[in-house]
Amino acid sequence: MSNLIHATITIPEDIYTQARIVAAYNQTSFSQFVSNTLKNGINIQSASTTKDPFRLAGSLHLGVNRSIHRNEIYDDKLRKKMGY
Repeated sequence: MSNLIHATITIPEDIYTQARIVAAYNQTSFSQFVSNTLKNGINIQSASTTKDPFRLAGSLHLGVNRSIHRNEIYDDKLRKKMGY
């Protein structure tokens, strides 16, 4: 097992209570239940993401409304260099 980190989180009381009940039902500690739940959530998210870097850029709203092609970047650079 990797190094453990002691972390403090704030969650609603009803979710805390339900998580404690589920952990007890599964005969595991609350800490282990939270750790496993986070691990499963991270695995689901990473499995659903693609390798396309523009997908991430679009979701972060970096001002890119369309795909920019390499030749457009080169043409723009050339126009600026030539003074057009």
